[in-house]
Amino acid sequence: MRINQYLAHNAGLSRREADQYVKASRVLVNGVVCRIGQQIEPSDVVMLDNTEVATKGSFRYVLLNKPVGYVSTRKSQAGEPTVYDLLPENYRDLKIVGRLDRASSGLVLLTDDGNFAHQLMHPRFTHQKVYNIELESSLSEDDAQKLSGGVDIGNGEVSKLEIQQHGPQQCTVTLREGKNRQIRRSFGTLGYTVTALERVQLGPYTLAMLDGAQHCETTMIEL
Repeated sequence: MRINQYLAHNAGLSRREADQYVKASRVLVNGVVCRIGQQIEPSDVVMLDNTEVATKGSFRYVLLNKPVGYVSTRKSQAGEPTVYDLLPENYRDLKIVGRLDRASSGLVLLTDDGNFAHQLMHPRFTHQKVYNIELESSLSEDDAQKLSGGVDIGNGEVSKLEIQQHGPQQCTVTLREGKNRQIRRSFGTLGYTVTALERVQLGPYTLAMLDGAQHCETTMIEL
């Protein structure tokens, strides 16, 4: 296992953060300053800022149905509740994969497996994300085609949405890329307001997998 993977799993860092610590000579392996990409063996003693990083057990994966009103951050913003408030204490060290904004609900995944998180969310791996949405006004056929063909959402970004309409103001949107608040920005470009957004699929995982699994304040399961 490479050092950035080791630190991501055992110290709760992202791989990028881990590399930054290594570059800053803040990581020692068996008393020697670690190098980028160094392989870690089970017998190695890893120190981060002079504190030993203990090896955890196997990776953990949790699916969570996030309600509206919770932010996808570890620290509260202006007193707002976070998704970590919904979890038992023993899951609160996990990192969120696939954030949802405060006004959105649905499937998020939390894990301490950095490689898994990277592969699930990086556009290169083309894992689809599916959302059920409602609009404040009816979506015209012409605008649906524009959204499918691609619209400019600012900052040099072009967004393409796969849209399946279920009614004048209801549709399912499939994404195969990841841009910040992409769906809301895309519809907003054409003058529409998204009034409800629920993610029902994240890669191979679906919201239906959580049916009947009430283990905390909201629905969650450990994979």
